[in-house]
Amino acid sequence: GKVVVDEELYGKIVSFVKKNRPRSLTAEERLDVLLLQAHMRHEHEKAKKKNGPGHHVKAPHISRKIAKSLRQDKQLVKSIWSDFIRAESIDTNVFVAGNQTAKPGVI
Repeated sequence: GKVVVDEELYGKIVSFVKKNRPRSLTAEERLDVLLLQAHMRHEHEKAKKKNGPGHHVKAPHISRKIAKSLRQDKQLVKSIWSDFIRAESIDTNVFVAGNQTAKPGVI
């Protein structure tokens, strides 16, 4: 049947993810963040066009929403977007806790 995500189930899922997810974002996760940024910004632009020039569409605070949803640092989410806009690539250096050597890469 239909699963209701109440506060208890939501809390269990968030705790499970925090416990099992590495602290660093992988290259694939950074790409997912970039894709979410692009999708949400594109949807916002479509809404602005649909409503016409005389109607205001509230700014969606996209980086904040993504960071909150994914339980990630807002500055990291913002930097993934700004890096891509500036250089059309994203930094994929991943620092693993306890390992100070970066694994290089740029996408």
